[in-house]
Formats: sequence, structure tokens, C-alpha cells
Amino acid sequence: MSTLKVDSLVEKTSGNGVHIPGHVIQTLTDVSVITESTTTKASDNSFANTSLSITITPKSSSSKIIVNAVASTGASHPGDGAVILRMIRDSTPIGIGNASGSKIRAGSGRGSDNQGSNSMLNIPLQVTDTPNTTSAVTYTLQFAVRGVGAQTAYLNRSGSDADNVEYQRTSSSITVMEIAQ
Repeated sequence: MSTLKVDSLVEKTSGNGVHIPGHVIQTLTDVSVITESTTTKASDNSFANTSLSITITPKSSSSKIIVNAVASTGASHPGDGAVILRMIRDSTPIGIGNASGSKIRAGSGRGSDNQGSNSMLNIPLQVTDTPNTTSAVTYTLQFAVRGVGAQTAYLNRSGSDADNVEYQRTSSSITVMEIAQ
């Protein structure tokens, strides 16, 4: 049995670091406490950008990028105000479902029918992407209102957002990890 002990590994020539398939090459995180709202309707195939956005420059064109987001959402109405999420790479939606009739292509289903204007719901979203580039790419979380009426979706606050101890202000986050292949 042999044991290899080193204080550091230095790559030989590429300038991109040591490449070990399956290992994390780099990790970036963004946390937002900004309260945001949108009346943009997912039913119109339209989503609004949130402030949660990260730009990463992959070290290798064969890398996979794992994007994890958790959005703390509020809604003005339990049905039509429910939040729907999706992720974009630059301007291209990623991790969305297949087209099927008039159904919304999104990264998450809507929030709960029980989510009224006084409650909040954390919605996780994970996407694995292969951008096939060593140029900078930007991942941005988008959100929209589910319904067709005049409702509002919120980030980091409830729909009513009353000023008393029964209501919260929260944070949402996005993390990207480059994984060597």
C-alpha cells in the first residue's frame, strides 16, 4: 500500500488548473435580499428577470454547470398569483419542459393553491447545463405569474407584506458549480 502526500498540485501547462473528472472546478454564489415583484404572465410565455444572476467563465468546454436556485416567493392570489420559475443561460431558457399544446414551458410548477397573500413559499430549481464554451456565460433566475388575470408574484416578501411581526422578509439564492468531465 502506498500513500501520496502533497502540499499542493500545480498543473503542467494549460493554465486551467488540475482536471479531475467529476470534481468541482469552481463555485460561485449570489444571495439577494431585494424585494421584487412582477405581473409578467407565464401564460404569455413571458418571464421577468430577477436580481439573482451569476456570470461564470468555464475552464473547459466539456464542463457541466450545475445551477441551484432557491426562490423565496409570495403571491397576491393563491391561484393566478402563484409564482412560476425558469432559468436562462444568457437569453436562452434552459432546464424547461418539452412543448405540449398550450402548456407553459418552465423550470418549476406553480406554487401552492393554498399560498395566499399572507404566506411565502420557497421554490427550489436545479438545472444541469453543458454550455460547450470557455467564454463567459450568465445564468439568471426568472419568475412570472401563473394565471391570466391581473395578479402579482413576489420575491423575498409575501403578497400583503403587512408591517407586523406575522410577516417576513427573506432571501433567495443562486449557486453555480463547474464540474469537470
